[in-house]
Amino acid sequence: VAGLTNPYNFNIASCRMAGINADEVSEVELYPNPTTLNSVLKFSSEIESDFSLVLSDISGRKIWSKIDVSHVGINNIEIPVEQLSSGIYLLSFTFNGEINNLKLVKE
Repeated sequence: VAGLTNPYNFNIASCRMAGINADEVSEVELYPNPTTLNSVLKFSSEIESDFSLVLSDISGRKIWSKIDVSHVGINNIEIPVEQLSSGIYLLSFTFNGEINNLKLVKE
């Protein structure tokens, strides 16, 4: 979601603004951010649904990706950034057909 700043928390109201059905996913959080090791994308899901994550550098080059199925309840997905250079990265989170972009800073 463009224009948001730290701490990259999303509540039900911001999920509705982003086009996500709040009955399906809520409370999306990326932490720690900035990070030196790994970050975690945490989200709560009311349904089991496919999701994908794509981590790209600022030039758009794909660094890492993951495709999986969420489970009902809290989901914690580790984003491996320990081996990356310091800088700004884009994490694209696609859940139930909706795409959300989050900025991830590696110190």
